[in-house]
Amino acid sequence: MFICKAICCVDFEKQRTTMMMCSDAVGAFSIVRRCVQKSTGLEFAAKIINTKKLSARDFQKLEREARICRKLNHPNIVRLHDSIQEEGYHYLIFDLVTGGE
Repeated sequence: MFICKAICCVDFEKQRTTMMMCSDAVGAFSIVRRCVQKSTGLEFAAKIINTKKLSARDFQKLEREARICRKLNHPNIVRLHDSIQEEGYHYLIFDLVTGGE
């Protein structure tokens, strides 16, 4: 379970977890939001991709990115903790990295 530390949170149910998140950054194809895992208090970054806007080829690229990120395990690479697919959206839960762009 994840919660956000700010009041601007939105709560929603997922297949394996509950999250509350606040908007932190908006990119060309996704939104990245900070979230906190309720059970541990650890902070994570949730990359939220609107799959309704993706072409079939872009959706394949997204699935490939998630597969590759799941396999990576190195101290200098941001780790993917979870990949959750819901109707219209795909959520990638990564380590939170602060202090940079």
